[in-house]
Amino acid sequence: MNGRIPQELQDHWLERKWEFGQPISLVNKNLPFIDSDAELIEFGKVHSLIANEINLDENIWRSSAFLNSKVEQAKFSKQISYGDESIKIAYSPEDIIEFAENTKCPIIIKEALSNSGNGHVVWQSAKENFKLNRIPYPAVMEVYQANRILDFGILIHVSREKIELLDIAEMLIGKDFNYKGSFYYPREKPEWYNKVKRLYNEIYPFVDSWQKFIDSENYEGPISIDGFICDDGIQRLRSEINFRYTMGRIGYEIMQKRKLSKHWLQNLPKQTGIVLLHSNQKIDPHPDYELILSFNENDPWKIVYIEYMDQVCRSIH
Repeated sequence: MNGRIPQELQDHWLERKWEFGQPISLVNKNLPFIDSDAELIEFGKVHSLIANEINLDENIWRSSAFLNSKVEQAKFSKQISYGDESIKIAYSPEDIIEFAENTKCPIIIKEALSNSGNGHVVWQSAKENFKLNRIPYPAVMEVYQANRILDFGILIHVSREKIELLDIAEMLIGKDFNYKGSFYYPREKPEWYNKVKRLYNEIYPFVDSWQKFIDSENYEGPISIDGFICDDGIQRLRSEINFRYTMGRIGYEIMQKRKLSKHWLQNLPKQTGIVLLHSNQKIDPHPDYELILSFNENDPWKIVYIEYMDQVCRSIH
């Protein structure tokens, strides 16, 4: 949100000795403190702001649900023969069992509007059939790739004029498919960067292939494509697509704010990132710069923007 921030909130931050940059969002039912020229940007884009009140907009909600549905994305991907993905849609537990019998591999099932590991189920044998009755159908099913050596997120922005590639993040994903962080390399791009960029531009040209899907809802705004590379050579550009602001995009936007400093530009960090950190977790090694973006004393999790001058994050433990 760009606009006036309530003084009482600024005082609260100062009292708690929190170091904040530009706030990501301040979302309440009524926002009388917003200036008339303020701009509110929302993660999921399902509300409209009218007369300083946030209201659920059914048309925006329907459009957002369609674009972010893994089922609708899978249908379109199969329709245009995008890549070599062995993705299918399951309408019942029997569809999943039949797919597993044909592939002879563990299967991952994703609910239509799942994200960050929520709504993801791995099925490995008939002993786990009980899991299949808990899934809301239709759902997307695909071969589970456990041997991933790189998870990445491609950041895109759509405007009326163009679809622009902003940057590519290295993503840290937990064993339960939960999102843990995104990392960028302002000084020098790692070896994998150009490989992923070529996947996006040449091998599976995203813009040419997905323009119709994007235009179908007159979408403008952020897109993030999640993909991965496996140690056996399998390359998946599109694991899923997020038509919304993601945590990785927020990390990127804060990095852009940092770039406004001449000192920052003259001393580029080797790695920047945004991480989800539990109160009993630490980052190894300790970052050279930290900016707490979200913290609640009743919630053990916080969101932190970090920078390393000459090192990189090795782990979160």
